[in-house]
Amino acid sequence: MALTDEQIQDLQGKTKEASSKLEQGDTFTAGGQQYEVVASTGPDSVTQGISVAPIVKGEPDYSQTAIVVAGTQPPNDEKGNGLGNELDSTFRAIIQSGTGYSIQGRDVEALYQQTEANLNAHGGGEITNMSGHSQAGPAVAKVAANHNVDRVTNFSDWGGGMAYTNGYISEEDKKYLDKHAHIYSDEGNAVTMFAKDGGWIPYGDVREVDGSNHGTDHAHIKGNNLDIDYYVKHGQLCSGMTKDQVKKAARLKAKKETDDFIKEHPEVDGERIRKDKEKAYYDSYVKNYEKEYGPYANEKGGKSKQTSSLLDSWELHALGTKVGGLATLLGAAGGGQQIFLKTEMLVALASQAMAQFAGFEAKLLAELEEAKEEVRRQCEEAKQRCLQAGPHLSSGEIEALIAPIQFEHVWDSGAEADIRAMLQSLKSQITEISTHLVTSAERFSASDNTAAVQFM
Repeated sequence: MALTDEQIQDLQGKTKEASSKLEQGDTFTAGGQQYEVVASTGPDSVTQGISVAPIVKGEPDYSQTAIVVAGTQPPNDEKGNGLGNELDSTFRAIIQSGTGYSIQGRDVEALYQQTEANLNAHGGGEITNMSGHSQAGPAVAKVAANHNVDRVTNFSDWGGGMAYTNGYISEEDKKYLDKHAHIYSDEGNAVTMFAKDGGWIPYGDVREVDGSNHGTDHAHIKGNNLDIDYYVKHGQLCSGMTKDQVKKAARLKAKKETDDFIKEHPEVDGERIRKDKEKAYYDSYVKNYEKEYGPYANEKGGKSKQTSSLLDSWELHALGTKVGGLATLLGAAGGGQQIFLKTEMLVALASQAMAQFAGFEAKLLAELEEAKEEVRRQCEEAKQRCLQAGPHLSSGEIEALIAPIQFEHVWDSGAEADIRAMLQSLKSQITEISTHLVTSAERFSASDNTAAVQFM
């Protein structure tokens, strides 16, 4: 398993203070989750970073250790490590913004190595996550790519474009990061606009969010993605929206901007200009969405996007926790005991894979049915409103109004069929894999029995 982007965001908010005050073995809480410090850069470092493991059922789970590195320490930083380190940190940021080279990379690599050493002292573990904010972004990206860290969650990488242009982030690094890095950035580039690259981040899956705020808490994250529903509801734009979601958010945003404009300009006839002003704002937001936030999400998914999100949150490699424990026993076992542990491992894999899929399938189907019922309800409400117009319209006119809003016309049955087909395909694959694992377990058992007879 690995920590989610949401958990990493919570940790970023604690990193500066924790790295300066806490030592290996100390614990603290972020976002309601308790963590144990595995390693820290300490109170005298120019780079502020920690590595942590979540505490699960009272024990640290070193199999999902995260390295989190904070951004620049500006002079007089309340959570800084003294004026000398703060000036050095600021100087490094200036160098990085123009050249793309991260002096901080050495400190991040040292923290990685110290974390590995401390995990080995605990009997093993895995660094599953790395995260960097601002100046630390390119350094973390580089180190994570070098060590094949599975998940990188960065925030507003400072000088990321220059790091790539000048070769600090190589083409090979970029290919890896494009598959493994989620980078959250404010669309307005509040601080990164002052770097030589203007805030351009050419690697990873960059997720832009409305506004200009360089803080790690600016993006509203849910699990491993942006909380799209939050942005639509609050009339804000972000990456990953469908065209319909963009239009809904743009309407609310245009209304708010118009209200603000009228308040700031009491000399204008607000009601006279409102309609045209709102339309101008709305048209601009929709027209520029792809330029500022990236491509629209697939229209099939409000559903397909939701499906993708669920698939992303379904941790297939969560099996590694139990398998890892069995593998440790396997390495220490011998003879018939070793064969027995191999059998147990394979059966456990098969059982857990089927159980996880069943939970995933049930959750997805429930959400599909919920969406279907909501559409059905809205169609019925619209139909009733049309019928209420009866005294003023002919029966033919009423039928013409009702026809386009029949559930059968509104509901995307093709998208529903795609989701159900995908589930069936996944189910077949999981069943096939599980059957193969059980068959392999039976072969191990048979081999063990044969060996025992021969030995006797």
